[in-house]
Amino acid sequence: MEMLDHNFFLFFNMDSSQYNVAYRRQDEDYGLIEPELT
Repeated sequence: MEMLDHNFFLFFNMDSSQYNVAYRRQDEDYGLIEPELT
């Protein structure tokens, strides 16, 4: 993300077979969004 100067990155998680989003938080740490499908 830093090399591309993006604040988020959408990727396919092969372990869960779902799309996830890694993102940079305002405190410069990172977060991960893992959707819960029902």
